[in-house]
Amino acid sequence: MGNNISAILAILFMDKIERQVINNSRQMGCYKRYADDICILTTDKETAEAIFEQMNTRHQCIKFEIEHPDNDNALSLLDFTVKICDE
Repeated sequence: MGNNISAILAILFMDKIERQVINNSRQMGCYKRYADDICILTTDKETAEAIFEQMNTRHQCIKFEIEHPDNDNALSLLDFTVKICDE
């Protein structure tokens, strides 16, 4: 932290972890990362949990957290809210 190269090293490290999971899971509708926030769209909660478990087994020092949409099918991410509609 604090070194000019630390951000680049973090990006490369996360890319390696992500590629392992993405290549093994074809059930993602969308996968986007901004800094340390990741947004993964899946068809159901069980698929999201399975991807979450795969991410958490890639490195013993890296542990991810998961958030699911609330009762209104909305999820806040960064400075915006994603709302899931059945339309």
